[in-house]
Amino acid sequence: MHESESTTIATGERRQSIRFPAQVETVQLCFCATAHVIDESWGGIGVVVDAKTKVRVGQQLSIEYNGAAMPAIVRKIDERIDGSSFVGLEWKSFPAD
Repeated sequence: MHESESTTIATGERRQSIRFPAQVETVQLCFCATAHVIDESWGGIGVVVDAKTKVRVGQQLSIEYNGAAMPAIVRKIDERIDGSSFVGLEWKSFPAD
């Protein structure tokens, strides 16, 4: 459970990799929103976004991580009492256009 109370939209733990402390403080989401990094694993990243930032489970995003564009897919969203949301992202390879 995260520090604040939350409501889970996508249930269940999906990440099988061990989490480790964030290596960067923030990341930039593809649509110009900044997210605060909570934790990371080899398979993905956990971030918190403000109430104005809307994402949906299954949405594909490009994350600017430490200066590199990283494709990811939203796997979990936990809405928090303060209106922010914890977003679990899985690193992905998108098909070539």
